[in-house]
Amino acid sequence: MISTIVKELIQSKTTSFRYFLIFPAIVFILLIARIGSYDLEETSETRYAEISREMLVSSDYLPSQLLGIYH
Repeated sequence: MISTIVKELIQSKTTSFRYFLIFPAIVFILLIARIGSYDLEETSETRYAEISREMLVSSDYLPSQLLGIYH
């Protein structure tokens, strides 16, 4: 399938120019459509940051705990 597409692109310059314009346009539309569909940061990242902050404050680096609950 890919080889036939490559052959077609080589044979016709107008077709290759059309693909050259259409492919980035489709990719751009798909990327724009997905904006806002997922969070930029995961919710567990803040939990891990808070656990490491509590470790630093308490100077107790072996047992990880968050709000007094060991994890």
